Order: sequence, then C-alpha cells, then structure tokens
Amino acid sequence: MSVPPGTPAAPLHHTHPPASSTDATSTTPLERARQAAVVHVQERFPGVHAWWGRTTNRWWAYVPDRHGGRLLESVSLDDLMVTISQNTSVITYERRLPWTSR
Repeated sequence: MSVPPGTPAAPLHHTHPPASSTDATSTTPLERARQAAVVHVQERFPGVHAWWGRTTNRWWAYVPDRHGGRLLESVSLDDLMVTISQNTSVITYERRLPWTSR
C-alpha cells in the first residue's frame, strides 16, 4: 500500500477512539489509573508520549530526540520513568536552544 505524497504523518502518541456513552461506564478503575499515569508521565516529561500497551501488557514511551526519537518499553511504570529520565537530555537541550538546527 502506498501513501500519496504530502499526506501528513500519523500522530506519534497512542490514541483511542472517543468513548461512546455506553463505553464511559465500562471503564475500569485499573484503566482510569493507567490513564492518570500516562498524564503524569507526559506532564513530568513534556514532549514524551506514553501509553499502556493492551496487547503487550507493558508500558511504552516515545522519546523524541534530534535523530528522530526512541521507543522505550518497560514492565513497570517506575522502570519506564527511570528509563525516560535517562533518555531525555536531548529534549532538554533542544528546548533550551530552539534555534539549533537538527
């Protein structure tokens, strides 16, 4: 399958379709806790996109850098946050120096 030139790239973060009115009541406490954890990670590390992999049962994060970015995964949220903190120095550098060419 080919993509026509000029087609915008898909977003780098994991998204789900909007919940319908019937889905809103089916959200479990565990799913709500995972959603809150994603918000916490993304607030702590601006520019990082995080999500819980329903199929893999692992935590994932995309950490952008000047070379394109890194995809990180971990079995626990705490381990993922440690790994993200070890891989975010480029984000901080680029944010401080926005005029730097990539």
